[in-house]
Amino acid sequence: MKTQWNDEVMALGKCCACEVSLKNSKHLNLVTLDKAANWEFPTWGNVSAKREEDRKGVRAVAIICDDCVERKTVIKFAIDVKVVGNDPQESEAITETVIRYHDVTTLKDMPPITEKDLGLQNGDMD
Repeated sequence: MKTQWNDEVMALGKCCACEVSLKNSKHLNLVTLDKAANWEFPTWGNVSAKREEDRKGVRAVAIICDDCVERKTVIKFAIDVKVVGNDPQESEAITETVIRYHDVTTLKDMPPITEKDLGLQNGDMD
């Protein structure tokens, strides 16, 4: 499903692996990392996760191009995205989407997510 957020990120963003513009990528590939995010959005969380930190949405994410998905290229950066703007009380609201890139080597490691952590072991959801 395409959204305005997807369109803006693809127009403004670069791949977190190869650093090429996402403008020519057919898909917006959002990847969960085994790194902690110290920002608000976007992050990964899953309400069915066993570990509390994985329910809260504290994992960093990256955006990568279709080519890097195919090649399984090593991811160098995580992203956070903010929409900044003027005072919403003004007659014309002006906003801008800002994407910040964070070197993944500077982020705190988190344990890998397993099927068991998500309650998917042997197909059960306990």
